[in-house]
Amino acid sequence: MFEKYGFVYIWFDRKHKRYYIGSRWGHVDDGYVCSSRWMKQAYGHRPKDFKRRILKTITNRKDLLNEEQRWLNMIKPEEIKHRYYNLTTKTDHLWYNDPNKTLTVGEKISKAKKGKSTGPCSLAKAMKISEVKRANFERKRHETGSSYTPEQLRNLSECKKGKLLAPEHKEKISNGLKLAYIEGRRI
Repeated sequence: MFEKYGFVYIWFDRKHKRYYIGSRWGHVDDGYVCSSRWMKQAYGHRPKDFKRRILKTITNRKDLLNEEQRWLNMIKPEEIKHRYYNLTTKTDHLWYNDPNKTLTVGEKISKAKKGKSTGPCSLAKAMKISEVKRANFERKRHETGSSYTPEQLRNLSECKKGKLLAPEHKEKISNGLKLAYIEGRRI
């Protein structure tokens, strides 16, 4: 596998005499075109009218953005959207400039879970999502038997100690226990 690197490139559209400047962290031959929807749409219809030239290769992401910015600074404001497909000449607001936005889904989930409790109290909080979900949970539990291990039930009980229950919640618990007793299910 080859090491990734960055490069600044410029596309030229022969039909409309229009340019696009951008950068990419990857490989020159990885099939990447650009991030501009406008230019990608034109390229999709007429790929033979476009020619790309690599302006510079870079081995550091920060230097890559600085080099792209240097080339974008050469564009006159009145040329944006007319002589260039570029809609802006700034690289500081781009999504790939934010390290959180370049994470994979798994990395984002892992980062979000760090420092959060996953103990018995978090399970109890998750059960308080909504009345509809709670009702569906109770119905499923009564149809299939308890979906918790004895240890999970003890943990939930410990978490709820000292908390007052609403009368309708006490009644649901009582009815569930009575139904389980009648059906001979062990809770």
